[in-house]
Amino acid sequence: LMFPLEMNRRTRKHLEAQVSDRVETRNAVEQILTGGQLNLSAGQLESAIPLYPHQKEAAALATTTGQLLLLDQTGAMKTGSILSALANPDLLPAVVVAPPHLQKQWLAELHRFFPMLRGHIVTNGRVYDPATKRGMHGHDPDVLIISYGRLAGWADHLRGKVRTVAFEEAHELRHAGTHKHNAAREIAHTAALRTGLTATPVFNYGDEIFNIIDGVIAPGILGERREFYAEWCVPVGNGKQAVKDPAALGSYLRDLGIVLKRTLKEVGINLPGLLPMPFEVAVDGDEFNHLAADAEALARQIVERSGSAFELMQASGEFDMRMRKITGVAKAGPVAGLCKMLLSDPSVSKLVLFGWHREVYDIWLQQLAEFHPLMYTGTESPATKHRNKNSFIEKAEHRILIVSLRSGAGLDGLQFVSHTTVHGELDWSPAPHTQGDGRLDRPGQTMPVLSYRPYCEYGTDPLMLQKLAEKRQLARRGGQVEDELVPQLVLEVA
Repeated sequence: LMFPLEMNRRTRKHLEAQVSDRVETRNAVEQILTGGQLNLSAGQLESAIPLYPHQKEAAALATTTGQLLLLDQTGAMKTGSILSALANPDLLPAVVVAPPHLQKQWLAELHRFFPMLRGHIVTNGRVYDPATKRGMHGHDPDVLIISYGRLAGWADHLRGKVRTVAFEEAHELRHAGTHKHNAAREIAHTAALRTGLTATPVFNYGDEIFNIIDGVIAPGILGERREFYAEWCVPVGNGKQAVKDPAALGSYLRDLGIVLKRTLKEVGINLPGLLPMPFEVAVDGDEFNHLAADAEALARQIVERSGSAFELMQASGEFDMRMRKITGVAKAGPVAGLCKMLLSDPSVSKLVLFGWHREVYDIWLQQLAEFHPLMYTGTESPATKHRNKNSFIEKAEHRILIVSLRSGAGLDGLQFVSHTTVHGELDWSPAPHTQGDGRLDRPGQTMPVLSYRPYCEYGTDPLMLQKLAEKRQLARRGGQVEDELVPQLVLEVA
């Protein structure tokens, strides 16, 4: 035969070894997920604080497979779960990639779990020698903590030199081809252990999970992109794909030990509960129309479809941004009034107020000045954010913390001083709202969390409320939201 089906001896031995390794790993994963214990390797570091069983389970799974996307519910102490894996000295040095506002929190947690390990936060996008920095005393760090924004400048230097890489808020990697995704892929593919942490892995399209898992965490496990699309996805227009059965994909990846997703209840954490509180606020129609006057020309262009396709797309995007800002500004006063009403209740000592636009923040700062609000948004430096968070927690006079909808992921400690959130502006995706409520609805909370969602009848609020409801409904396809791998958040063009 021209193409004999016989394998040569070397190829057969190689394939047999791969099958044997896969079976061994599969059996170990099954043992871990069914509550079995694995023997610790010699020389393991001992954590300075007791580890919860679910943290040990996650660490065992990660070190067994070498790749884990941890999707535990917000508040399930995912940071500690991943740090627990670093008890194995063979997995050091490590790199933690985290948003700037979470870097000090990671460093503090590292010292809390393993005070014998040295950590360093990267302060420059250009490579330098961390051993020369203050506090390092000429030693290389065991754990290097770096932001996504600085990762590309360090990728060549770190490639092949780190044993573990952990991506906090791993949904930052959902878009392939970006500088941070390319850099993450470059560093991760030479690491012995690749991990990601997020409670909200997908913001818009279900196929973004492919970019996170295949691109960074577990290359090849889902096959080629076209194979993944054919097996797991359904087209939703505009060249986008959505996972057609999230529950089945979640089960498949859990069985492989690649994904671990547990609710607080499943890990033995019982909280008082979260109570969504929709609240309609009155907005002056004449005032809103006055604010919206400058958007009229854009609206007319879109309705009349005057201009090229690109110009129409540009006009639609600009119109959406303007109307969101106008809506936020129009209801900023009434939202401030809601906050005053809530803080007049003796049971509400402090609250967390979420927004998006600087113009809205300025109104809140002026109208809520008596409560000495502090800022935790995209404008403040990481050091200022850290200081403001601590002041909000420690000082009684600061009764409001204003947080950007997409700047508060990973914040911890607020649950000890507040049980009330107010979402003063809406986001197109449910994920930022879920993340925001999760800052208070987490271990340490002793009261039911009241999540106020003020809305008005004008501007973008009605459409955004409709879209949020549709996305939550889509998220339930294939099973309950908390039991799925990813929510089906398909962003439609309004």
